[in-house]
Amino acid sequence: MPIADASPAVQLQILRRADAFRRADRFAQLLEVALYAEPGIVIEKSTARLQRALAAANTVDAGAIAREVQAPAEIASRLERAREQAIAAARGD
Repeated sequence: MPIADASPAVQLQILRRADAFRRADRFAQLLEVALYAEPGIVIEKSTARLQRALAAANTVDAGAIAREVQAPAEIASRLERAREQAIAAARGD
């Protein structure tokens, strides 16, 4: 399945595994390499979708989530859900 068709959860997993939140510059380079390695409309749509997913996920205020939760162990799961919802909203899901 092309990444362009992947669910918000799968796209978020790709972003995490590629360390896109901490190394956005490296992630951008990875997408650029993907375009050169496999040119075509499918990879163009997929890389564009991942760029939009990263932008959407980055709108989530992790600090605000950390302040809202009662138990620190809840932060990661709440942040994950919020990022996934942001990606879904940006896609129009």
